[in-house]
Amino acid sequence: MNEIIRAPGRPDRLLNAGAGHLVRPHGLSPAARSVTGSFWQDGRRLLLLDHRGNTLWRGTSDCQAFRLDKGIGGPVTYCDGNDLVTLRPVHKD
Repeated sequence: MNEIIRAPGRPDRLLNAGAGHLVRPHGLSPAARSVTGSFWQDGRRLLLLDHRGNTLWRGTSDCQAFRLDKGIGGPVTYCDGNDLVTLRPVHKD
C-alpha cells in the first residue's frame, strides 16, 4: 500500500517519494485519476499534461475515459456525447 500525503492547497505526493514526485498534479481534485501517465480525468474534465504539469490539451467526457492497451502513453478513449473518441500519440516529422 502506498501512503499518500494530502495537504490543503498542495498536490498529493507519496510519503516515501522525493519532494518532486507528485501523485496528482496541482489543481486537480482528490477524485482525479490518471488514465495514462500524462492523461488525467477529473470528473468530466480531461487533461493531457506535459512533464511539468502544463496543460497540452483539455476536453470533457460524458463517461469514464479508458486505455485500450496497457502500454505507456497509448491510445485513450472517451465519450463525446454519443460518440466514442480515441486519442493516440503520433510521431512528428
